[in-house]
Amino acid sequence: MSQGDAILAYRPPMRVKLICLPAQVIIAPDRPAGEGPEALFAGLDGNRIATFSGRADFTITPLQADHEHGHEVEAQLEARGLTKPALRQMLWNRRGFPGTAAQQQADCDNGVHGAPGTQQNWMNLPVEIIAESVRCAIEGPVGPPGTSTGNPGRTMDWGRTIQHAAEIAWWQQIVEDRVIKLFISPDLAVPLDANGDTTKPNGQVVSIPTGTLSPGVVTQGFANRIGFAGSEAVIGTATFVVDTGGTYGRLHVRGAEPRGGTAYYRTSAEQKV
Repeated sequence: MSQGDAILAYRPPMRVKLICLPAQVIIAPDRPAGEGPEALFAGLDGNRIATFSGRADFTITPLQADHEHGHEVEAQLEARGLTKPALRQMLWNRRGFPGTAAQQQADCDNGVHGAPGTQQNWMNLPVEIIAESVRCAIEGPVGPPGTSTGNPGRTMDWGRTIQHAAEIAWWQQIVEDRVIKLFISPDLAVPLDANGDTTKPNGQVVSIPTGTLSPGVVTQGFANRIGFAGSEAVIGTATFVVDTGGTYGRLHVRGAEPRGGTAYYRTSAEQKV
């Protein structure tokens, strides 16, 4: 498994909480030892699909993977019309950070907090403060500072340490305000067969009210696990595919637990219109 694939392994819990993240990603080949950062979010393509890569000489942990997903969250919001300066200032205002995000960026560019490329400069960059905010919001207050699930984050907080419940609630609201969620299903009780799959080949049919989606417009479907029937620990792959008429979709689950039991999902569909 490549280090890029290792980044992908940490994606499911991010997608459960942040519906702007599509299931699909592009994993670039590992970069050679010592070339660039340990993990890298390389931007979105025209379909808002992210590209990630790892470095061959480094073993990815949640610390790196979730931080890079934080960069993707910022990019996904920007792709939906929220500019970087606006988002960064929103976080600045909410957390009560000194000055403005724009001035902070200018100071970093001018070496006020250390030469660009140094750790001290990195700690002060608004883009990294955003990514650490997302990471810590997702991971929660488990583990001592400095570990992959630690609190506080590794960037400047000026004594205003992240409060995880408030942080994830804020990010979820920002996402819901910007994502074009043209359809959200009710909570679905999904029967699983003995293999932990939905019925083949059709999966579970989900009705979408007529007129909710625009026929023929490219639709991205999202399948988010929202609960458990028991104490199962395995969440299978799940996709939600919407028909071109926009009146129904099919939820496909593979390899989940409990085998032969019930899992719980919520699906949503988004169009670029």
